[in-house]
Amino acid sequence: MSITGERIMPGLYYETWAGNITADEVYQSAQTRSRWAREDAVDYYIIIMDGETCKRLPPISSLSSAGKAHPQGKMHFIVVNLPRVHTFLVSVAGRFLPNPIETHPDRESAIAAAKTALREKQ
Repeated sequence: MSITGERIMPGLYYETWAGNITADEVYQSAQTRSRWAREDAVDYYIIIMDGETCKRLPPISSLSSAGKAHPQGKMHFIVVNLPRVHTFLVSVAGRFLPNPIETHPDRESAIAAAKTALREKQ
């Protein structure tokens, strides 16, 4: 699988997207994130997606569909380490997602921003 995930802490999940990402992989990762949030019993959660080694994203429609798997207003995405063209595509896809999406330059700044956002939501 080209998407691997880890729990940083309850409500904060970090995914690494590597290689050519398929729509099926996006769907499976969305299901995993939703399950983790239920298991952690969190009302609000953040997903950080690291695209440093991502070569190709699936069609925007599959990204939008995966985003809809998460309850509106209950989470948001942070994207890190994307090439410029992918950053642009993510910003376009973000317009079709029911939850917020932002970009950060690296893992450390994304995790710090996510922890701050989680504290504000508590």
